[in-house]
Amino acid sequence: MPSMNTPRPIQPDRLNDYITASILPALGAGGRSFTLEPVSGGSRNLIWFLTVEGGGRHVLKAVSKRFRIKNIIWAHAHLERRGIPVPKLFFADRAWKTAETMGYYFACEELVEGRPLDELGEGRSLHIARAAGVFACMHTVRSFRWGKLKSFQVLGFRDYLLRKMSERARALAASGCLPDDSSAGFLMAWFERKKSAIRPFARFSLCHGDVNMKNILVCPDTTIRLIDTEAFKFLPFQMEFFRLAYALCGFDDALHRQFRDAYTAAAPKKNRRALERCGPLYQAYVLLEIAWHFNKKLKQAKLPESARSAFSGSRGSALEQLAAIMSKNP
Repeated sequence: MPSMNTPRPIQPDRLNDYITASILPALGAGGRSFTLEPVSGGSRNLIWFLTVEGGGRHVLKAVSKRFRIKNIIWAHAHLERRGIPVPKLFFADRAWKTAETMGYYFACEELVEGRPLDELGEGRSLHIARAAGVFACMHTVRSFRWGKLKSFQVLGFRDYLLRKMSERARALAASGCLPDDSSAGFLMAWFERKKSAIRPFARFSLCHGDVNMKNILVCPDTTIRLIDTEAFKFLPFQMEFFRLAYALCGFDDALHRQFRDAYTAAAPKKNRRALERCGPLYQAYVLLEIAWHFNKKLKQAKLPESARSAFSGSRGSALEQLAAIMSKNP
């Protein structure tokens, strides 16, 4: 089967024939006419709005990786019954034969009527508490395995995390953006001292895996729905807690307090204790990750000056907060 690292177009006639033969019957709409509206799907998948005559609108995804289509199937089979609000799945095709002939696997989901948090501007602050509660509920789903949903990894997470930290610390040091009194070695020495917070035999929580405001929708009745379930995985919930906090709140201290209060109010007692015990380590990791992310963006060619200034400011804020955490927790 050909490599599927980047999305490539599908011949319209072949796609139309596939929809007619496989997807419409699954929707109870065999023989009806339909239209497709392409949607930006990022670097991995192709996505369309599928409108069926007399049958409503759906989201059709052409998925490039088999583990991602399997994640979508697992998420829809298990999350909704646990009260975690994800779109309904009407059709999924993970057959190797389909990938060989079409170049992709396919899923057809409910089109959720809602607005992404990133479109609400300052109004997103009104929904932070509800979003925090949804994630606190999801993080109660536990496993001894970590990584992809069907992974069999039990050991090795601490080594994995330290390796990621080292790679990112060295990349930042090579860019010359670490403070004068810091270095990659200094950062890694701090992380080594704190690694005992990660127990060798840990339990991991179900995490979205791609937390950003585009994947959190506010519905007309103000409920929160999560979309883009293909990246779900098991991780320490504290990692996603801080990723989500910075995605929703930026570096606004008041919003962070609002988010933490809502999350801890919805979380079970054992998760609140674990957040207190391991919080500094995972917050430091996420801040290092944020600084590394914006440092990569700053290396893009022909970057507009306004974007360069914003990325540089975010990288600086992340490194400043990282230094403060390390100073407070020597």
